[in-house]
Formats: sequence, structure tokens, C-alpha cells
Amino acid sequence: MFTGLVQELGTVVRVERARSVDRLTVHAPKTADHLETGESVAVNGVCLTVIKIRSQKSGVRSHFEVDIVPETLS
Repeated sequence: MFTGLVQELGTVVRVERARSVDRLTVHAPKTADHLETGESVAVNGVCLTVIKIRSQKSGVRSHFEVDIVPETLS
């Protein structure tokens, strides 16, 4: 059951395809600024685990990365 509030509309900036896991990079500065690696974040209603948080050249945390397995995609 979803009990949170929508914090931000992020933008998918990269999808890296692999054999067993795809990696999704999302630009969402408001959200990325408060996330830590290993935390869950809801993306379009699906809870995903944050693998990495990236910063812009200015040092502002602006992107987060999650891995997506085939089951999640289906």
C-alpha cells in the first residue's frame, strides 16, 4: 500500500541494459539530495533500492541509480 506523498517528478536520463539487471539513472535533485545508498525510493509506484547517488559538477546531489531485474520490468 502506498502511503507516501509524491515529492518530485524525475527524469530518466540513462538506462544501461545488462543480461540479468538493468540500471536506471534518474535526475531528481530534490529527492536525490535526501537519499542514501541502500534506501528505497518509489519510482512510478515501484519501490527500488538506491545503488548510487551522483552529483553534478557543482557538487549538488542530483541523480540516483537503481537496478531493475526482469521481474520488476514485467
